[in-house]
Amino acid sequence: MTKNETKELQIAQTYIDNNMTDTAARSVSSLIRSAKSMKSKYELVHFAKKHNLLAHPEFKCGFQIIN
Repeated sequence: MTKNETKELQIAQTYIDNNMTDTAARSVSSLIRSAKSMKSKYELVHFAKKHNLLAHPEFKCGFQIIN
């Protein structure tokens, strides 16, 4: 993951800590759509799974995620 992606995940974690899961879901799904490498996408999806963002209605990543 790039430095910017890591920084954005820290911001998403802050959203989650403040019970702003809709904002976190939009943020992480946007990061997944814009990630350049499959490794970064995998790590971002792992973060989303860990925080139960995949099922959130605001989470739209643009491709099918296989558990």
